[in-house]
Parts: sequence; structure tokens; C-alpha cells
Amino acid sequence: MIKGDWIEKQGGIDWKKLCETIKIAVRFLDSVISVNLYPVPEIEKAAKKTRQIGLGIMGFADICIKLHIRYGSAASVNLAKAIMSFIYSVANETSVKLGKEKGMAPVYSEYELSVPKRRNVTLTSIAPTGTLSIIVNCSPGCEPHFAFDYSKECLEGETIDIVPEVVREWTRRKGNDAPLPEHFVTAGDIPMEEHIMVQAAFQTNGVDAGVSKTINAPEKTDKKQVSDAFFKAWKMGCKGITFYRDGSRKVQPLHAEKREETRNKKD
Repeated sequence: MIKGDWIEKQGGIDWKKLCETIKIAVRFLDSVISVNLYPVPEIEKAAKKTRQIGLGIMGFADICIKLHIRYGSAASVNLAKAIMSFIYSVANETSVKLGKEKGMAPVYSEYELSVPKRRNVTLTSIAPTGTLSIIVNCSPGCEPHFAFDYSKECLEGETIDIVPEVVREWTRRKGNDAPLPEHFVTAGDIPMEEHIMVQAAFQTNGVDAGVSKTINAPEKTDKKQVSDAFFKAWKMGCKGITFYRDGSRKVQPLHAEKREETRNKKD
């Protein structure tokens, strides 16, 4: 969804392409409800009564990098609000139009709901997309990159070594010794407060369901800081948070290897 040579200068969001993609995605997700094979009649009845869909995102951290915005900054929070508001607006218009074409969700005939009558009662959600994002070479969901050189522990002891595609693109153009700019940040660089601010920006600007977002905290984090993070997320309108303190488990799925040493290299 980004256009322009983002390495040499700020890229830009292709809003027209994003708009058309949202329209297609809403129709596709709605059609899945109709053709899906349900395990029991009760689930089919519930799904077709509300026709809830969960259109989400991947690659937000990559968009920040390509727009030369530091993830966690005020600019990234405003970007999250703008993107999610746009997605919700287009999805809502599409679902209303779909309702006129194919019929509103049956639940509207039973209850007075606060949302406009449309084909789908809920439209958006930001799901955990860790594996999907690896397949398509982008950052997961609305998360920052965990690191710029790390390993992922998979089933049966298999390990995948990962370098994000944005880093590969940068080094192909600039060389392996070129330092990464300041807008290249990872989960460990971002204070807990900024993690929450980004999540809240998405949650309160166009997400019907929940937002999958992990607060990655350093090993020295104490219980008071954990408690403060949960209350801050609640006060900012998040429906829930995931909190992980580095080193709190003997075995963890992600392991940073080289982190951001390249940023500290001097010419």
C-alpha cells in the first residue's frame, strides 16, 4: 500500500489502492460466512445471524519505516488513527451497500443496535498474524518488529532465522555497513507507554473487536510497572493487552540475535 522510493525519501500511502482492497476484502469475508462448512448447526445459526467479520491489518511497523516515522511517536499514533478510521469508514460503507444488495444481518430485526443497519454487525479486528506475516514478509498486525535479526522457535524444535524484508531492502540499496536510520526501531526500543498508545489509537478509531498487541518489557520490569501498564491500557480504551517480560520463561519463541548494532556504527 506504499508508493514512492521510500529509501531515498518518505514514501506515501496509496489510499486509492487501500480503498479498493477494503471493498474487496469486506465482500470476500462476508461471502465466507455464506459458503463456510460449519461443524454444528448452532454455530452456523449464530454466524449467519450477525454475519460478523474481522477485517484487520498487517505491516503497520513497515508503513512507519517507509514513511520515515518512528513507531511509538506522536506521528505514528496519528498515522494509526488515520489508517484505521479510513479502513472502518470504507468497510462500513461497503457493508451498508451489501446489506441493500443481499439483505441486512438478521439480528437487526430482533434488536435495536447502535450501529447502522448493514450486512455485518461487526467489521474489524486486529488479530495476531505472527506466522502469516512471516509468509508474506511484513511486520505482524500492528506490532513493531521484534528485532532486525532474530530466531523463531517452531514446532518440533525447528528454528527459523528472520531478517525483516524492510531491512533487507535497505541493505541491498545502502550496503551492509550502512547504519539504520532512527525510524528503524524494534519492540525493545519502545517504552511501554508508547506500546499502549499505539494499541489504543487503533482500538478507539475503528476496531469493533479486540486488538492483538504485545507489550514487550525488559527483564527488570517490576510488578508495579506491569500493573500501571494494565490500568493505562484500560483507561485509554483498550479491550485487553498482552504483556510479556523478557526472560520470564525458560523457553520463549523469539530470540534476538544481533539487534540494532548497525545503528551505532559510525562512518
